[in-house]
Amino acid sequence: EPGKSAFAGYLKNSLLSPYDVPRKSLDGLKQFQEEFNRLAPYVAARPRIRGKVALLFSQPTVRQDPSVRSWKGQRWNVRDRVLNAYEAIHLSHYPTDVILEEHLREGRAEKYSAILVPGTEFAYQTTAPALQDFVRRGGTLIATGSAFLYDEYGKRLDDSILFGLSRSEFPEKQDDTLVLSSRKGLPKEISSDAAHSVQLKTARPLLSFRSGKCAVAENRIGKGRVYYVASENTSGAELIA
Repeated sequence: EPGKSAFAGYLKNSLLSPYDVPRKSLDGLKQFQEEFNRLAPYVAARPRIRGKVALLFSQPTVRQDPSVRSWKGQRWNVRDRVLNAYEAIHLSHYPTDVILEEHLREGRAEKYSAILVPGTEFAYQTTAPALQDFVRRGGTLIATGSAFLYDEYGKRLDDSILFGLSRSEFPEKQDDTLVLSSRKGLPKEISSDAAHSVQLKTARPLLSFRSGKCAVAENRIGKGRVYYVASENTSGAELIA
């Protein structure tokens, strides 16, 4: 078919490609999710303390993101970034759950005090408004790098209300150093990258890179706060700091 090879090549091995995944298989994924949700309270691994913090896991990002790709000269995937964030929270001794974007529409975010968003480059159009409501009621949102840049179809999202700023991605990798406060027990600086150039609107800067670019910004919405970290490459131990 005309255009088939180009389209299939762009979405090779992706669930979005109708040439790679039969329709029945896609229906099977939905059926499995429905069956698992009914049985989850009985078969999910190890009962544990109820989470106070949630880690957002994005199905649109997983579908759009190949297993491993090169970004700014580095090899990474969404799985690595989610595990990296989970390691940071776990080692900080916060009871942690994983929440899906679909759960936000069901109102499940309300039981958490904070939600961490690592590597969620693609998101449903309903996700940002749902998180705004979560923050407005007193929740805390922490997002990194390319969070919520595109919807599930790859179209640019307007996240300026959520983050209180606008972003533009640097064309080349920008190595930089995140300068921290001199609190006892914390490192004074962290080697990182500046993934995006940030133009503040309603947000205020909290931390800067050595180059002077904004590294961490805070935006207040209602009773809660949104923290945006303009970096993609930070290890678990550094996230804890």
